[in-house]
Amino acid sequence: MDQSKHCTKCVEKDHRVDGIHFYNCYVLPSLSLAEFMGFLYQLIKDAKQYFPVIIAEDFNSWAVDWRSEETNVRVEALLEAMSALDVVLLNHGDKQGFTRGKATSITDLIFR
Repeated sequence: MDQSKHCTKCVEKDHRVDGIHFYNCYVLPSLSLAEFMGFLYQLIKDAKQYFPVIIAEDFNSWAVDWRSEETNVRVEALLEAMSALDVVLLNHGDKQGFTRGKATSITDLIFR
């Protein structure tokens, strides 16, 4: 699916659980908003072919709603993209997924 290597799609090897296809995504925090939106467009386009899906992992999209210290501009694009797939956020990103020194990040999200 994703030539930019931001996602691993288990469906390529026909990995499904109860008919659900899994995507494991990591998006670099250094991507511009335009690059991030391009990634989301490709993800949506691909995932619509393999519905139902679970899309998980680190989108580097921070929101106070899931206990980040601030909300960044990626959040609105991410939530709109997931809405287009008719999936919902299953967790609240309430566990830290990254720690380095005093820096922490709560960005691991799961949509179904």
